[in-house]
Amino acid sequence: MNMSDFFLYSSRNLMDKPVIALNGDIMLGEGFHRINTERMRDEKVMYSLSRYNLIEAGLPCEPKNMRLPKGYLGKIFVSSYFLYFY
Repeated sequence: MNMSDFFLYSSRNLMDKPVIALNGDIMLGEGFHRINTERMRDEKVMYSLSRYNLIEAGLPCEPKNMRLPKGYLGKIFVSSYFLYFY
């Protein structure tokens, strides 16, 4: 199944339900149960979370100091979006 298949399925079958689409190597930690999914639905909000790494340890967490993580075989990811929540 491709992500596009998942989005098509969820838009047809999971209306008005909270949906999370994520890659298989991601595990949700604590805190997701605190998200107000009714407010997300009413305000038509979608979260797209990504993983970035600091270029060097100790730098402030600012966009200029961030880079995409390395994937398989040491290649830099082209896209950084790994989780969609709507």
